[in-house]
Amino acid sequence: MGRIVVGVDGSRDSEAALFWAAEEARLRGDTLAILYAVHTPVTAVPFGGTAVLPPTEELKSYGANLLDVAATMVRRGAADAGTDADAEPDDVQVTTELVVQPPVMALLAAAKEADLVVLGSRGLGTVGSAFLGSVSTRVASRADCPTIVVPVEHAEYRRGGSVVVGVDGDESDAAFRFAVAEAERRGTTVEVVHTYWLPMVAMPIEGANITGTSATYGHETAEERLQAFMDRNQHVVPDTVTVKTQVVLGDAAEVLGRMSEDAALVVVGSRGRGPLRGMLLGSVSQRLLHRVHGPVAVVHDVADPDTP
Repeated sequence: MGRIVVGVDGSRDSEAALFWAAEEARLRGDTLAILYAVHTPVTAVPFGGTAVLPPTEELKSYGANLLDVAATMVRRGAADAGTDADAEPDDVQVTTELVVQPPVMALLAAAKEADLVVLGSRGLGTVGSAFLGSVSTRVASRADCPTIVVPVEHAEYRRGGSVVVGVDGDESDAAFRFAVAEAERRGTTVEVVHTYWLPMVAMPIEGANITGTSATYGHETAEERLQAFMDRNQHVVPDTVTVKTQVVLGDAAEVLGRMSEDAALVVVGSRGRGPLRGMLLGSVSQRLLHRVHGPVAVVHDVADPDTP
C-alpha cells in the first residue's frame, strides 16, 4: 500500500486538493495522509536578529480540529458516494499529522516517504507569482515524489478523460512513466504531446519559400525527436494502455493548457539536478500552472533502472 500526502490549511483550495487526493487514494488503494503545518512568522529581535515564535496552544488546537474536520469530510464524502449503487466501496485508510514546521519544509519532509503529494493552487495568481512562489510551486519544484497541483476552479476528479503528457524528448522519461501508470489505473489513453517553434529568419531571401521550408523542417525535426523518445520508452507501456502521439506547433504551456480542458490529468517533467535542483520550476511547468483547466502533475526526471 502506498501513501498519498495532501496538505490542508482550511482554504477552499486545500479542500479541493483534499477531495481530489481522496479519490486518487481510493483508485490506487493507498493510504491518504492529511497534513497540517503549524507555523508562526519570523519576528525581529534586538540587534538585528530574528526568531521563530513557538506556536501557541490555540494554534495547535486549531490545527488538530482542522485535521479532524478534514478526515471527517473525506469519510462522509465516501459514505455519501456509497449510497449510490454504482459507487465503489470506501476502502481508503485516512491518517492525520500535525507538524510544527513551515509548510514547505513539512511537505518536503513528508514527500520523502510518499508516493504522491497533492496541493491546492493557492497563491498562483499574478501577484503571488511575483514573489518567492506559493507553497505549491515551491514543493512541486523540490519534492522527491511527483506533486499534483489542483486548481480550485477545475478540481473535479476525472476518470474518463485521457492523461496528457508533455515531452521535450530529453528529460521527460519519468513524466511519461507516471502518465502511463495513471492511464492504466483509470483505464484510459495516454496522449503524448511534443511542441515546437518555427525559427526566426533574419532577412528574406528573394524567390525562396522560407516560411514553407522552415515549417516543414521544424515539423519533421519535431517528429523525429518524438519518435526517438517513444522508441526509448516503449518498453514501459503495457498492452492494456493505448498511447497516442502528436506534434503541435505552438507554445508548450498554451497547448497543454488548452488540452487540460478535457484531460483527466496533465503531466509535465521538470528539469534540475545536483545541489541547485528545484530552485525554480522549468518555464513550461511554471507557466502551465497558471493556465490549466484541471490538475497538473509535476514529475522530476530520474534515471530509469529498467532502461535497456
